[in-house]
Amino acid sequence: MRRVAVASLLVAVAFLPAPPALAHDLFTRPYLVMTDNPSCMRIHVQTDTHLHGGWIRWGYTCGSELYLADMSEDHQNIKNEEDSGTQSEDFIRWSGTICAQPGQSIRYKVYLSEELDHDDDKAVYAIENTFVMPLIPAAKHLTFFGYGDTRDCGSDFENVTKALLSDLEDDSSATQTLVLHSGDVVYNGGQTHYWYSDNAWMDYFKQYSNAEDLLGKVPVAVAMGNHDFSWEDHGDYPKYYYTDFPYPEYDDSIGQVPYIDDDGDFQAPWDDAMSDAYHSFDYGPIHVSVLNAYHSSELDDLGGCHMGSGLSPGHKQYDWLERDLAGTNKPWKLVLIHVAPLSCDCQIDDRRRPLEALAKEYGVDLIIAGHDHYYKQITNVENGIVHLVLGGGGAKLDPACTTDTTCRGCFFHFAKFQVRDDARFSGEPRPTMPASATQERGPLTTSSITAETRSDAPEIYLRIVVPPSS
Repeated sequence: MRRVAVASLLVAVAFLPAPPALAHDLFTRPYLVMTDNPSCMRIHVQTDTHLHGGWIRWGYTCGSELYLADMSEDHQNIKNEEDSGTQSEDFIRWSGTICAQPGQSIRYKVYLSEELDHDDDKAVYAIENTFVMPLIPAAKHLTFFGYGDTRDCGSDFENVTKALLSDLEDDSSATQTLVLHSGDVVYNGGQTHYWYSDNAWMDYFKQYSNAEDLLGKVPVAVAMGNHDFSWEDHGDYPKYYYTDFPYPEYDDSIGQVPYIDDDGDFQAPWDDAMSDAYHSFDYGPIHVSVLNAYHSSELDDLGGCHMGSGLSPGHKQYDWLERDLAGTNKPWKLVLIHVAPLSCDCQIDDRRRPLEALAKEYGVDLIIAGHDHYYKQITNVENGIVHLVLGGGGAKLDPACTTDTTCRGCFFHFAKFQVRDDARFSGEPRPTMPASATQERGPLTTSSITAETRSDAPEIYLRIVVPPSS
């Protein structure tokens, strides 16, 4: 039988000082976005419009030779919207691609300049980091991470991020990895009425040094949450979401950023952009279907257990998902979605049942969600599929946590997954946290997850990591 063992882990964290401000605005530090080629990784960064040159010097960590990847030929001006006739600040999204053999350790430095001459000494910014190229498609072992609902981007988000980064750096097997984000990256992701420096996305990409460092080392795959396209609980504008996460697999994407033309304007029909935020990808032994829980015609109520009709038979996303799951032969199939099909608050209903049926028919092993601000592991008794709610990435915990912790795991957390084809795991599950942490965060019980076994199935283990509060 497959098994996912769950245990807790306490990780120490430390604050780092913020870097000094420079004359030009750096809206994000460099961050990674996966491509559809395991031999390539894209590096993105966003700046004001006063910088005119961008390039990357990169090489192998074990060598001294450096290569050039130009970002100036692959950059895009993004129009910010006007508010009552007041001009808002446009910005530039720079992008460069590094290609090397899968699994290679890469060191890189991003240069941003007022000039186009690739003169490193004239650069206004020079930012360096390291990452490891993705695994080969035939890989059988993988460590990866998951969290969600980072949206408030406050000190609790910083604690979770520092703990994740510390775990990543302490585990040599985790260097070739990715993070699955179950959505609600920020609170006002659709905000367009102010200067870009007021935009909520900067809180995720730039407010904390550890988050900056993590995003420059590990790519993040995000399922769009309601707060990623809404603004003050109204408005439906996914432009910034697509700008920050221009995954190459998005359906009907045009230009360098999906749905945004060369002049930086939002061009596609609004309903397509809202409904098309789904894609899939392979990483080593796993296949991940990233779903959109929302549909453009049903945005009056984005809270609670609302699930859009796009995952119902006859809709475009449903038909795509069936083809997607039927077309993969990866030993592990995961679904990533913002709204939980099954949680302490949400039960299987007519909107959820078609997804559950497809998951059962095509052998999905885990459905990872967020939206509800707590941790929960629950199995659908109708089909045996395991659901994980990873909603403790930094947003304020569920109000029900003050009265009910029997169902909810009321603590900030991230998940660490380990896939091992040989069914061996180096560590034993640790069933309890230290007494002080247990008292503060609530009890976390250790349990095991079983799923239908297949002859080619590896095992997957899960640890829920609970960082200390600041």
